[in-house]
Amino acid sequence: MSKPPRRLKSAPRKVLAAPLVPTQRPIELTKREQTILNHVWLGAQNQTIAGELHISVRTVEAHRAMIMRKFGVTNVAQLLRSALLGGFLQLR
Repeated sequence: MSKPPRRLKSAPRKVLAAPLVPTQRPIELTKREQTILNHVWLGAQNQTIAGELHISVRTVEAHRAMIMRKFGVTNVAQLLRSALLGGFLQLR
């Protein structure tokens, strides 16, 4: 197996050394979106969230879609990681 080119070897160091520059506005969640995010964090399904909050499943789906759009993610794992790193969720 051949060695990777030198520029590829140094790429991870360059990425890690690059300054963090915000590329977008800070994420702002409504109180309802934060509540739903907390339920998702606890592993609740849409139907359970809807029942506990006395709203329709479609409303929960709409809120979840908006939350994911705001975070710029496409799945729940990415959402929870981003929310943790952004301070929207806390490990207990």
